[in-house]
Amino acid sequence: MAGPDYLELLVPVVGAAAGAVGIVTRDLYDRRSEIGRQKYAMEIATRQVNFAADWWKAKQALGCTPDDQDARATAESWLEQATSLMSETGRAPEGRKTEPSVARRLLLAYPLRRRTAKVLRALYYALLVFMLSGVLVSFFEVSLPDFTFGEAVALGANNVIIYGLAALGVRALAVSVENRNAKPGVTAAQRLSSLVSTSANPQAGWYPDPSGVAGQRYWDGRQWTAPHTAAQTSGRSVV
Repeated sequence: MAGPDYLELLVPVVGAAAGAVGIVTRDLYDRRSEIGRQKYAMEIATRQVNFAADWWKAKQALGCTPDDQDARATAESWLEQATSLMSETGRAPEGRKTEPSVARRLLLAYPLRRRTAKVLRALYYALLVFMLSGVLVSFFEVSLPDFTFGEAVALGANNVIIYGLAALGVRALAVSVENRNAKPGVTAAQRLSSLVSTSANPQAGWYPDPSGVAGQRYWDGRQWTAPHTAAQTSGRSVV
């Protein structure tokens, strides 16, 4: 295979490397943004504490005593606001989940919810193993008399390109499948429970557990019954 052909095949590999660099850059940006947010909150809280201290000193200079409940409550409220600001900065914003490390994201080494995504991850690992095995075999063949160094390098490059591109495609598909249903939704049991609960005249019978737990519970027309009560109530209708 000629040199220009290799350049054309290496374009997707370079694109994948650029994607990995993008992930690293995004992590660095997020980390710097988080540090900047904490520094800004620290500055605001420090200014508020200093202002409360100066304000309290000024009130005392004007004849305010420590027994003045209104002035004391005002100063304490400012200090509590500064403390609350630092407490909120110390924890992650609501709705934001902790991202796995760059290496774990590249290797999909984090929990996946979808079964299809898990199968694709296993295939992704298998392709990576084939790619690494092909590279190792090409290095071993350098010592054989029938193979030249250039042929061994070409064989290793072919393995990297073929299995590497396939692995990247499978990884992208696994991430797409996982993110397709990443948003937490209402389970089928909860949707059915909501329909039963809001219906004007719900029909009595067995329905999926409204809590989402595997199993069924009995709706007697007015409320959900306990599992053991349901068995006694509807024992006649159960075949």
